[in-house]
Amino acid sequence: MFVRGELGDLYAKKIGLLRGVGGLVNFDGIPASVPDSMIEVIKRQVEREQNRLALSPEHLRPGDRVWVDDPIFQGIEARFEQCINGEDRVAVLLSLLKGRTVRVQIDADIVKKRVF
Repeated sequence: MFVRGELGDLYAKKIGLLRGVGGLVNFDGIPASVPDSMIEVIKRQVEREQNRLALSPEHLRPGDRVWVDDPIFQGIEARFEQCINGEDRVAVLLSLLKGRTVRVQIDADIVKKRVF
């Protein structure tokens, strides 16, 4: 969690009472200022980790609707089938013309769970 703005002593103490918050990052008791660019780097790292976790078997189940982030597969509906070789590659079922389904193995990092 990031806080933007001036923090008085009272607010700094109350933030530490929030569930899941251990306290403010500080140096010698003074809350640290984090540049926006560093916050963006942290956000991207968190998003990558969330995407990686979304591919783990407990989060992505056979039959889940997914999209493949690759121009070759743009607009083609897909369903997750299984992880292959740990979590580096996955098998997905692509729905093609006339209801035909084709199984392909692709890199896991280009598969995203569809959220509706």
